[in-house]
Amino acid sequence: MAVGRITKEELLEKLNKKEDVIIIDVRNFDAFAGSPVKIPGAIRMGLDEIEKRCGSLDAKKEAITYCT
Repeated sequence: MAVGRITKEELLEKLNKKEDVIIIDVRNFDAFAGSPVKIPGAIRMGLDEIEKRCGSLDAKKEAITYCT
């Protein structure tokens, strides 16, 4: 499976178009908790959790990970 990169502008465009995507915030817990910047609807999932939790995600949807 190919993994690509998108820009923040491309993500914003997807959100504005209300595309049905899964957004995963991969920041560590402290960075996430201490940040006022959060994308509404994003799932907080640390990098160390992705492998064991990815099976619970809808495989038909595009998954986008992000960190700051």
